[in-house]
Amino acid sequence: MKTGFILSMFFLAAAIQLLTWSSAQCQQNANIGKSKIALIVAKPADDGPAKNGPDKSVPAEIEGAEIPVQDTAPNDDLTKDKMNKGAEAEVEEVDIPVQENASDHFNRGKAHDNAGMYREAIESYKNAIMIKPDYQEAYYNIAFSYLMLNDAKSAHEEYLLLKEINPQQADDFYNKALLMVRSNPENKYVIQAGAFRNIQNADAMLDKLKANYLHAQIEAEDGYSKVRVFGMKNKEEADLMMKDIRDKLKIDPFIFIVPAR
Repeated sequence: MKTGFILSMFFLAAAIQLLTWSSAQCQQNANIGKSKIALIVAKPADDGPAKNGPDKSVPAEIEGAEIPVQDTAPNDDLTKDKMNKGAEAEVEEVDIPVQENASDHFNRGKAHDNAGMYREAIESYKNAIMIKPDYQEAYYNIAFSYLMLNDAKSAHEEYLLLKEINPQQADDFYNKALLMVRSNPENKYVIQAGAFRNIQNADAMLDKLKANYLHAQIEAEDGYSKVRVFGMKNKEEADLMMKDIRDKLKIDPFIFIVPAR
């Protein structure tokens, strides 16, 4: 009995000793765990991974996750604005000619006429007519410019064009052209196309001449209305004119010389 009591006391002491040791060990392990947690929490986030292993500060579940990249695409509106400005900078300045009107060309023609540049004047007047086809003053001045160049045929063509637009102004040109020719003493050869007692017959012949030539006129003489063409300086010019009148009008004209004044 005594021996059994001693053994019981021995096992009880051993159990108490074991429990005490286990409790101390658990406490020690708990302290160690707390120290580890404290170290993990206190570790700076930007230290980067350890030399010998992965960064323990990064939770295992997000380790290797894709980090979103910031969108660096330019703003569409800003990009378009820069492109437009760049395009504008590349565009070279171009001088756009000022569009001239009919009056501009007409006035230039008058300036050429005043300077004795009759061919240049004619070109300017024709430019005015291209813009304004019924520009009667331009036709009028072209005809006179041709007269100054001694081109009676071209002047007559302009007279006919003007007659379609403004018959009264065409007659004014014709009378002035006739006065110019008759006032020149060098034009001493005259062709007579007919002499009529009836003025209406004389007018009819005059109209035929005016439709083909400049410088035709009726002169009353000896009770007759004599229809004549002026403007020839020599016999050769007069002969050519007489032949042309004969062929076109089917009449028999004759030539005479204006008496000296």
